[in-house]
Amino acid sequence: MHGHGMHGHGVHGHGLGHHASYEELGPGEDLVNHHMLRTTRGNRQYDVPQIECPPADDGMERFACPTPDHMGRYRCIDDHVLCDGFIDCPSGEDEDRQACMFYKTTKAHLDLLADALLRWARGR
Repeated sequence: MHGHGMHGHGVHGHGLGHHASYEELGPGEDLVNHHMLRTTRGNRQYDVPQIECPPADDGMERFACPTPDHMGRYRCIDDHVLCDGFIDCPSGEDEDRQACMFYKTTKAHLDLLADALLRWARGR
């Protein structure tokens, strides 16, 4: 049997329930203090930042930039600033060319799917 016993691998390290909380640093300061989790997958160690960002004023979900600023804090950004031509993350990951190409093509497909689903749901 090929691949026997391999099911379920690759999910270790998720859902551990350790979330870093954010600290409000005043208006306009979308920065997060956090801690790193050490998880061992095989014998390779991964740093897994699990950061909860407070929602935006309009209730939209916000996401933490993948690398911290020089103070070790993680910046929270709105999803609509991803790949908008302006650098919002301290290391500029929100404008990474390869990631943005994937993001934009995937988002275009998802927008079409969501639109079709809504039309289908209304027509039932």
